[in-house]
Amino acid sequence: MNQQIITRVDQTGIKVSQPSTMLLLLAAFILDSWLLAACVAAVNLLGAVVPSLSLFGLIYWRMLIPSSLVQLNAARGRRN
Repeated sequence: MNQQIITRVDQTGIKVSQPSTMLLLLAAFILDSWLLAACVAAVNLLGAVVPSLSLFGLIYWRMLIPSSLVQLNAARGRRN
């Protein structure tokens, strides 16, 4: 039973969400705002538990791609 599932991973989506999280956390550090850090953590946790409710994913798919600010970069991924 050595079956592998090949999936497509959008690299641009990762490149959008990770820096967004880092910039918001940097802003929370500079502004000394625990509330902003807590909101970023809650948004990321919600997106991990229910991927369809990911705030960064919604911004990426509903705003950035339709406006042609970014383009899809689907790469092959592998899941065992």
